[in-house]
Amino acid sequence: IEFSVVVPVHDEAGNAAALAREIAKALDGRSYEMVFVDDASRDDTRAELVALKAELPALRVVGHRRNAGQSRAVWTGVH
Repeated sequence: IEFSVVVPVHDEAGNAAALAREIAKALDGRSYEMVFVDDASRDDTRAELVALKAELPALRVVGHRRNAGQSRAVWTGVH
């Protein structure tokens, strides 16, 4: 893997999938992974991202059970 992109998200239904597609487009032809960390969203953010995995195989979705903040979400994605 040449690039790992970590993206923390919280309540971003309707936005996170578009961002994932833009990242995939920008990195097309490269070896990469996208790690989206759902920081305990209360909307459909995680469900939308999980559904998108069929379209974007480089997408990984992980999450927090409780909101821990942006810095912690980035830490989770890196680890």
